[in-house]
Amino acid sequence: MQQFLNLKLISKGQGTVSDSVYTVVGNPSFSINQFFELRITNQNITPLSDTLWFNDVKLISPKVEVGRILKGNATINLADLATVSASFDESNGRFKRLSEPREISTQSAGRSYSVNSNIQLDKFLPENWHFTIPIGVSYRKSASEPRFSYLSNDLELTGEDRKKQTATTIAKSYTLHFSKSNSKNWLLRHTLDRLAFNHDRSYSFSRAALNCDTSRILRYNVSYSLEPKLSFKILKQTISLVPQTMNFSALYTDNSSKSYYRSHPDSVFKLSTYGSQQRKTLNPSFSVAYSPHSIVSTSFNFSQSRDSVSEKRRFGEEVGRNQSFNASLSKDLKIISPRLTFNSTYNEDHRFEIRQEQNLRNVSNSGRYGINTTVNVKDIVKFFTRLRDESRDTLHPVGSPAWIAKQIEKFVGYLQNPQLSFSRQRSSHYLNVKARPDLQYQWGFVDSIPAEEVATGSYPGRATTDVYSASSGMNIKALNVQVGYNGQVNRTFNYDFESRTESFSFPNANVRLSRVEQLPFMKKLVRSSSINAAFNQSIERRYEIVDDSTNLTSDSKIMSFNPLISWQSNWVKGISSTITVNYSETNSNNYSGITVIPSRSLSRGASASLAYTFSAPRGIRLPLLGGIRFSSNLSVSLTVSYSRNTNYSSDLRNPRSDASTLSSNIGLSYNFSSSITGGANFDYSQNKEMNTSQDSKRIGLNIWLNINF
Repeated sequence: MQQFLNLKLISKGQGTVSDSVYTVVGNPSFSINQFFELRITNQNITPLSDTLWFNDVKLISPKVEVGRILKGNATINLADLATVSASFDESNGRFKRLSEPREISTQSAGRSYSVNSNIQLDKFLPENWHFTIPIGVSYRKSASEPRFSYLSNDLELTGEDRKKQTATTIAKSYTLHFSKSNSKNWLLRHTLDRLAFNHDRSYSFSRAALNCDTSRILRYNVSYSLEPKLSFKILKQTISLVPQTMNFSALYTDNSSKSYYRSHPDSVFKLSTYGSQQRKTLNPSFSVAYSPHSIVSTSFNFSQSRDSVSEKRRFGEEVGRNQSFNASLSKDLKIISPRLTFNSTYNEDHRFEIRQEQNLRNVSNSGRYGINTTVNVKDIVKFFTRLRDESRDTLHPVGSPAWIAKQIEKFVGYLQNPQLSFSRQRSSHYLNVKARPDLQYQWGFVDSIPAEEVATGSYPGRATTDVYSASSGMNIKALNVQVGYNGQVNRTFNYDFESRTESFSFPNANVRLSRVEQLPFMKKLVRSSSINAAFNQSIERRYEIVDDSTNLTSDSKIMSFNPLISWQSNWVKGISSTITVNYSETNSNNYSGITVIPSRSLSRGASASLAYTFSAPRGIRLPLLGGIRFSSNLSVSLTVSYSRNTNYSSDLRNPRSDASTLSSNIGLSYNFSSSITGGANFDYSQNKEMNTSQDSKRIGLNIWLNINF
């Protein structure tokens, strides 16, 4: 084998090199070899007939490696003045964890260390000045010696060759923040107190066998916030004349990088063709929140990206913008509580590389309006039922109008007020737009741009989504029932056709029975207990619409009992348990082909868990330690679960896949004291595939111990 590797060193991964035994073509590698092939050629004219036996390839004298890894970290706190932390790790590249495969490790041997510090400079100033000036400094250096050559991961390096291909990474940075608060002077309170300044600088250097990169990033960020208060009252209503909050910020970034390369570790690095880059960008932004009245609230956010900031073009040129607007109107009208909302977004990409000769840009927008309300059914019904003389309720005979009105009022008292909602969202995106769209498009009122404003060959995309829902419920003592209906229609408009998806789900039922512990045979055993059950049915249909033709492409129906039943209990002596059973079924049809292709999916499962918690707040006295006591908290848990998934396609009698999983977990957690904690987890899982017999088992054991000094 060494002859083969020697040939690879000669070829350097290119061309063809051979000797009397081996021939190397290109850059093959033993590490990715998947099979061995043996060929026999008859060099005689006469055919030969015989029997050949080949034994399996056996591994002789397997290589045994000792892995080593070392990690350490330390932190020093100098009161509230500074914090210094350092970390160090080293590995010989041979260390492998139990969860990793057992083949030869290809990792590099390496060593790295880092130092981080955070200093509060404001501690050197008088405390009543209320300055906040933290500064952070970090430095990290790592070096790794590759085990295998950059040519191929089966050429192991030694000596000088290994040092030549050593990879080094250095990263250093610092951050600075400045702000002030609680000024007594009016001018300082509205200027310096509302101003914040951030600055950071980072530098990185990385060098490998064939490449070298450096980068420097310099950032300055300034923000200013304002909270004006100007309002008046009319008819006991407060009217605000100016926004409640206004925020302004600007971020300046100077980013430069250089990239070098070389063809061989012995050659000199050269600057890449586009290896030297420098960008100076400016990102101004502002946001406003305004509520002219308690029932109305609005907000607007705007941010801009400006590139090529220089002395000639002091503030650069706009290459992108993002803006959003949100508004809501809500009022409690006693019998209903409606809330109207409107949200819109606009994004524009105007980078230099997409402008071309026509000054093109890419734009997208969205606009959503909705309404949701709660209907106070109880007050509506009571308004009519209490027209009767309530003082004579006991005198009304059964079946009389007054008696019926009282029973209706009593029944409505169990109901939860219905909640109704509806929303419609329209969105679009256009490529290669010749000019910035009008304000109606930017504010989301329309989702289309005239064709003459879009460059030829650009195909826009538009979509509309309608969502509507209704929900209510009933509370009768310990029984809680909730029912809901959800519907959604998605429409996507492409170049010459429309895709539509209609879906709805009903009844979205959830039933909860609480206070089960009050049953006579459970009062002495259980502290609290409840039973849950849920059922949901959803139907989805997909259409393709071309001109006036509507074609159904697929449909599906899902019935889900999640859970079919679930029982949670907290028993005496610190024991808790949960038992859950789930079931779901999906039936679908695909109509896009010549024939209808049905499919079916079944999912069922169950799980049970048991937990025990023990606590000794007064501590546990240990033998031979006199009167010393140790606090103790013990938690033990056991979980067993089973699931099975079966899928059918076309032929609904024979499953295409049928897999089951049985798993269990035992967990133990023990707090010997506030400084010493430990525990263990034991996992077991068994997977079975009935169709392919590809069964698997997994056993895991995790033991951990934490000691805090």
